[in-house]
Amino acid sequence: MRTPEGVAIPPNTMAELERDLARLRFTREQSRAIEKTRVTKFNASPLDQPHAMVLMLAKVRGVCIETGDMLVNEVLCRRLRET
Repeated sequence: MRTPEGVAIPPNTMAELERDLARLRFTREQSRAIEKTRVTKFNASPLDQPHAMVLMLAKVRGVCIETGDMLVNEVLCRRLRET
């Protein structure tokens, strides 16, 4: 690898980039595993009210299972006190 000026990237910088990329791969693998577990859980009992809401939200473009789960549990299923 070289910089835009054509100079070779220093070894320390390359090592740091490789560590950052390895950390990124590890984080993505963990995220995929969590997402897979949630999808399996929601598909096991899709008729429960919160699960159905999560699956419906996940169909919206840009909303994944994790975001839908957070929205349902934090916003849509709370019992708000009436004052």
